[in-house]
Amino acid sequence: EWNMDVKMSFNPSSNNYIDWIISADSFNLKSFKNGYFIRLGGSTDEISLFRVNAGIETKVIDGTDGILNTSNNLINIALINNNDTFTLKRKTIGSNVYVTEGVYIHNATISTINSGIRIRQSTASFFNRHSFDNYYIGKIIKDTVAPVLDSFIALNPNTIRLVFSENIDSLSVKDSSNYTLSPKNNW
Repeated sequence: EWNMDVKMSFNPSSNNYIDWIISADSFNLKSFKNGYFIRLGGSTDEISLFRVNAGIETKVIDGTDGILNTSNNLINIALINNNDTFTLKRKTIGSNVYVTEGVYIHNATISTINSGIRIRQSTASFFNRHSFDNYYIGKIIKDTVAPVLDSFIALNPNTIRLVFSENIDSLSVKDSSNYTLSPKNNW
């Protein structure tokens, strides 16, 4: 897994964006010939995954257009490599909900020997308007903490609103066998 928090205090463009090099065959991240990178920004203000093969860049996951079309972007990016499949995800910092940008099946052996950040800026006005935190490369982080019921409220005689400590899988929420409700006095 590759995971990082990113702050961009500007609206990215085709001349102002960030490339997070995931894997490169060269220490020189400006001119590597083979590998993968995540682009934050570009002309469509998206988060996308690119493959580089013999120096040719190919977009393999085309992220949601316009997602970075703001002057204050605070996001967490995660790329999960499970066997031969990349899953690119993003979430707003402070949120527990990841949105999947896409999935790409690859047949490459991925090396993280050369990884880093490459920034494209058109003018000095973009200097010092990027920050990166919680940079992680390692085994897939698994959520092992079960959600906890934080609060509930009876909206009417037939409806209860439950609030959990994190978002719940939508399939398990719909399964009524996951719940028991015992009547109490004064309800």
